[in-house]
Amino acid sequence: MTHRNLLFLILTLAVFTNSACNQQQATKTKNKFSDAEIVRIYRLADEHKADSLALYFEYSNNTYIAEAALCAASVQDTLLLLGLLELIKNNHGAIITNHALYALGQFASWNSLLPIQNHFHYYDSLSQATAIEALCKILARNFLEKKDEGEWKDRLAFIAQFKPKTELQRIAWGKGITALHRSGVTDDTLMMALQSTLDACGDVSLLAFTQAMAAHKGIWFADESNKAFLIEWCKSKASDDVRQVQMMLLAKTNDEICRPFIWRNAFNSSQQQGVRVAAIRALAKFSTQQVDELLPLIQDKDEYVVAECLNVLKGKLNAEQAKEVKTVCDNRSSWIRAQALKIVAASGDANASQEVYELFQSAKNGDRVHYAAALAGTPSNAKEIFKLLLAEKDFALKTALCNAFIETHQSKAFPKDVDYLQSLHEAFNQGDISVQALVAIELREQKLNNEQKTMFNNTLKASLAGLKMPAEIETFNEIVATINAFGIDKMEPAVAGYNHAIDWKKATTIARDQKVCITTNKGSFVMQLDVEAAPGSVTNFIQLIEQGFYNGKTFHRVIPNFVVQGGCPRGDGMGGMDYTIRSEFALHNYKAGAVGLASAGKDTESCQFFVTHCSTPHLEGRYTIMGYVMEGMDVIEKIIPGDVIEKIELI
Repeated sequence: MTHRNLLFLILTLAVFTNSACNQQQATKTKNKFSDAEIVRIYRLADEHKADSLALYFEYSNNTYIAEAALCAASVQDTLLLLGLLELIKNNHGAIITNHALYALGQFASWNSLLPIQNHFHYYDSLSQATAIEALCKILARNFLEKKDEGEWKDRLAFIAQFKPKTELQRIAWGKGITALHRSGVTDDTLMMALQSTLDACGDVSLLAFTQAMAAHKGIWFADESNKAFLIEWCKSKASDDVRQVQMMLLAKTNDEICRPFIWRNAFNSSQQQGVRVAAIRALAKFSTQQVDELLPLIQDKDEYVVAECLNVLKGKLNAEQAKEVKTVCDNRSSWIRAQALKIVAASGDANASQEVYELFQSAKNGDRVHYAAALAGTPSNAKEIFKLLLAEKDFALKTALCNAFIETHQSKAFPKDVDYLQSLHEAFNQGDISVQALVAIELREQKLNNEQKTMFNNTLKASLAGLKMPAEIETFNEIVATINAFGIDKMEPAVAGYNHAIDWKKATTIARDQKVCITTNKGSFVMQLDVEAAPGSVTNFIQLIEQGFYNGKTFHRVIPNFVVQGGCPRGDGMGGMDYTIRSEFALHNYKAGAVGLASAGKDTESCQFFVTHCSTPHLEGRYTIMGYVMEGMDVIEKIIPGDVIEKIELI
C-alpha cells in the first residue's frame, strides 16, 4: 500500500468515525422536560409543594394530570390523598388511573383500601395489576396494627381470590403477596392461591411467584404434600433467577430429601453464580449438613462462591479443617484470604491471629480494610484493636476497626480487663460519624443500668449539635434512635428538608436514553439512565460524572446475590455530598442490573449508587432507580470490596 493510499484510508476512517459519533449524538432522544409545564410539575414535586401540585389533578390536560399523579408517589404528602382518590373514581384514562393507583400504594393509607377495591372492576387490565399490588402494599404496611379484624380478613380474602389473567397482573400479584409475606402474614390461602396459578406463569411472573412463596413464614412448608410438590416443581426447567429462589424454598422444608438437589446446584461449576451462592446458603439451613462436605467449595474459582462458603463455615471448623482452609486461601485475593484468616483465627489458631495482625500492618490501604475486618477473629487482641481504632485516620480503616472491636466483644475470649462500655464512650467522643453511628447501634444492644444510660444519654445528646446536616443525617438518626431507646428523653428523628434544587437547565439536555460507561479494575459495564423517571437523581449523577467525582472511588460494599455499592467519598459507606436529593419513585422494577441510589431514609440520597445482582422486590418504592445495566453484568459479578471505579464516561 502506498503512503498516499494509507493516508486516504486513515482520513476515511477518521471521517467515518466522526460521522458515526455525530449521528449517535443526533439520534439521542429528547426527554419530556422540553415541556416547560412538566418541568413546573416536577419542580413542585422536588420542593414538596403539595398544595400546588394537587391543583394539577383538576387540569384538563391528561398528560399533566398523569405526571402530577406519578410525582405524588415520591412526595407522599397527605394533602394529595383526596385528589388521588378522586382520580381513581373518575375515568380519566388508563395512564392517569395507573399512576394514581401506584401513588396510593406508596402512601399505604388504610383509608385508600375500600375506594380502590370498590372501583377495581372498572379498571383496565394494566390498572388492575397496579391496583392489586397497591392493595397488598397497603395491607402489608398496616399488618401489625390490623385495624378492624373483620375488615382485614375481607381484604385478605379479596387478594387471595384474585384471578390474574395477564402476565402483568401475575407479576403485580406476586410482588404484592411478597410484600404481605414479608410483613408477617402467614395465612396459607395465599400460598395455595399462588400454587394453583403457577402453570399459567411466564418467566417474569414465575420469578415473582417464587419470591412470594419464599417470603412466606407460615407452616405451609411442613406439610408433606406441599414438600412433595416443591421437590417435583423445582426439578422442572427454570430460569437462573427462579432457580436461585427455589434453593431457599427447598431449605425452608428442612427435609433431608431436598438436600441432594440443592447440593448438585452448589457444586455444579457450570451453574450460574447466583444459583450456586443461593444453594450454599440453603445447605447451611440443614442441621444435617457436615463441614467436611462443604470444604471442597473453598477451592472454587468463583470469589462469591468461596466467600459464601467461608461465611457458612464460620464457627464450625475443627483444628484440622481450619488448617486446610488457611492453606487453600493463602493465595486468594485479600478479600477471601482475610475472611479465611478471620474464621481460622476465631477457631483458636494462634498463628492465624498473628498473621492477620502482620498483614494488617504491611498490606496496602485497600487490602488493609479486609485485614482490619479480619481482626474481629482475634478477640484476645481486643485491647490492641481498640488502640489501632483510636489512632487510625483513614475513614474506611477506622470503620472496619470499630466493627472488629464491637464484634470481638461477642466472644468469650474478650479480655476481662477491658472496660467495653468505657471504650465505646471514648471511641464515640473522637467524633467520627461512622464510629458514632456504630457505637449508637451497639448501645441499643447492651443491657445498661440507669447510671450508664444517663452517662451515654448526655454524651449522645451533646454530639448532635456537632453533626453537619443534612449530610450526616444517618448518624444523627442512629443517635436519636438510641436516645429514645434509653427512655430518658424523647426526640423526633431528623427529616431531610429541601436543600438542593434540580438543575433543570441541565436536566433538559440529557437524552431520554442516555448511557454511561463505568470502567473498573475488573472491566467495564454500561448503564442506561432514566432521566424521565428520576430527573433529580440522574442530573446529579451526570454532573458528578462531569466533575470527575467518581474517578478513583471504590466499591465499598459487596453482598453476593444482592448488590455492589460504590461512590462513597469516605470509602466506608457513610460519606456523601454536603447536600441531599429527593427520593424519586416511579413504576420501575428492581430486577438484576437495576441501578439504585443508596439512602438513609426518604429524601436522603446523594452520590452513592448500587447495582443489584438479582431481583430485589423489597427495594421497590423505597430506593430510587435511576437506570439499568445494559452490558457487562459479568463484570458486576466479579467486583469485590475495594475494587476501583477508574472512570465513568457519558456515551
